[in-house]
Amino acid sequence: MAEWNCDFPEELFYAWGGFPVAEIIARLNERQGLKMPVPEVARRTEELNFAALTQLKAVPEVLEHIDAQHGRIPFAVVSGSTRDSVTASLRTL
Repeated sequence: MAEWNCDFPEELFYAWGGFPVAEIIARLNERQGLKMPVPEVARRTEELNFAALTQLKAVPEVLEHIDAQHGRIPFAVVSGSTRDSVTASLRTL
């Protein structure tokens, strides 16, 4: 977001977690009076996410829950990211 002079505080990032990337960009545009081109910024966001995959770390508490409940309850992944991004993240982890 810094490339577009857009402020996206961590608290807001987590509050909007799960929203599709395009919706987040549109909301930031409205909230800050910006005119970020949504498709271009969404594409750039995905590029940066793919570039950062090597730094991705699992959340220990989530792994503990999965280990404890595997085979006992069904699991699903829900995300506002694209399917390609989620698949790449899961493969990396």
